[in-house]
Amino acid sequence: MIIELTNGRLLDCISDSPFEDTNIIIEDGLIKDICKGKRQHSADVLMINCEGKTVMPGLIDAHSHYAITTVDMGGVLFEFPFFTALKIKSQLEKIAEAGFTTIRDGGGGHWSHKEAVNNGLISGPRLLVCGPLMSVTGGHGDFNLRGAMNFPTRAPFINLMRLCDGEDDCRKAAREQFQNWCDHLKICITGGCASPNDEPWQVHLSEAEIRIFCEEATAHGKSVMAHSLNDEGNRLAAECGVHSIEHGSFLTEETAQLMKNKGTRLVSTLAVVWWAEKYGKEQGAAEWFLRKLANPGCSPDGASIMEGIIKAAKLATDIGIPVGSGSDYFGIMCGGEAMNIKLLVDLVGLSPYQALKAATIVNAEILGLKDKTGSIEIGKWADIIVVDGNPDEDINVINESAKIRLVMKDGKIMKSTLI
Repeated sequence: MIIELTNGRLLDCISDSPFEDTNIIIEDGLIKDICKGKRQHSADVLMINCEGKTVMPGLIDAHSHYAITTVDMGGVLFEFPFFTALKIKSQLEKIAEAGFTTIRDGGGGHWSHKEAVNNGLISGPRLLVCGPLMSVTGGHGDFNLRGAMNFPTRAPFINLMRLCDGEDDCRKAAREQFQNWCDHLKICITGGCASPNDEPWQVHLSEAEIRIFCEEATAHGKSVMAHSLNDEGNRLAAECGVHSIEHGSFLTEETAQLMKNKGTRLVSTLAVVWWAEKYGKEQGAAEWFLRKLANPGCSPDGASIMEGIIKAAKLATDIGIPVGSGSDYFGIMCGGEAMNIKLLVDLVGLSPYQALKAATIVNAEILGLKDKTGSIEIGKWADIIVVDGNPDEDINVINESAKIRLVMKDGKIMKSTLI
């Protein structure tokens, strides 16, 4: 079937300003034409009137933990598998209904989730899956308490952690993920906040270990995303060939320049910190999580993780490093991923349109999909949303799921209140 979105205000996320009264023709899952005025069609056409609304690319979240269904991340490994399966389905559907047509897994995903979406068993966004967090024993991906190895490394269709120590083990761990059909690798260079045994100021992976992950990814035509919460971790990531640094808190000008020279991207993850500060205590977040967010020990002035992430995003933007948007959401947070786009405006100072581009065309480039999605252009996948109002002027519009009136992925309508 041919679908025509008519009379819309087009925000293509390439141009500097929107185009009024534009029609978009979709056929065989692709954007076939963009034009003004009525068209004659030789076949049946589903006409959808978008007058008074903004038509734009589907949103992309570059850092999602959609497969983690508990506020205590490690707790998912002890949840009844049937509950976990139903919750993953629900979380993916909420993410899609919020306007996200593509998400990149930051740890926990499994190839079966991707197959379920691709086969229509779940009406969810396109998934790029990495599997487990690659972490040293006692690092950010280790949820075992006080040395007692009481957490299974994996549960049915959940890959949360792969503990790897030393160069040979890191190489084997990387190859295991490619055997499991991963789309990229996620490595934990520094300590983190949601894990019980480490501190954000610590650096865990050695330069040699990081290079091995990057070598293996390159050999398989894949990339590496790296968790880093301090500047030494940021520097090592850029130096060793990591494609994108996640969080990047406490980034310095020297390291930022290195990132620019190396082509390293930054994914800013403000939303999960915002959520934890606002709701974490009442929702049962672990004590160590909240403590380390408030005082990570990464800066002599005692700055918080949020302050460090804001600093990094501002510096990267000023120096010309592409900054993508990643919510880092999991569990009950899922469906609210657009908060990260709003926070890029409210806390980092991007314009609403800049923030929308971070979550569309910039994220598409970070994910290696710029030729396929992230903008409204002829020949690209028909990943499109229709939104009430003007989100490029008022970013709050994109943060209300009810105002996302239509969601289309690959030309298939997943949500619509317009028909």
